[in-house]
Amino acid sequence: MSTEREKIEEFIESFIVEELEIQGARTRGAELGSDEPSAGSGAFLQTLARALHAKNVVELGTGTGVGTLWLAGGVDEGGTITSIDSEAEHD
Repeated sequence: MSTEREKIEEFIESFIVEELEIQGARTRGAELGSDEPSAGSGAFLQTLARALHAKNVVELGTGTGVGTLWLAGGVDEGGTITSIDSEAEHD
């Protein structure tokens, strides 16, 4: 049975539309068993990067790039994302 929190999370997630590139990375992550951020977490990362006018971001634990793609949408023009992952197969 769903908890109230799970119902709220599901409701919020239903409003977030992921770009095709993010959907592809998420599919690849599922194939590899990689733990990728939810669409809600990704949208939050993008909003946070935008609000902070981020120019340089370091991401640890890249997975298949879902979080990286969300961050890329929020980093200022000309900004840099440095992404590090210990799993070579996630490239």
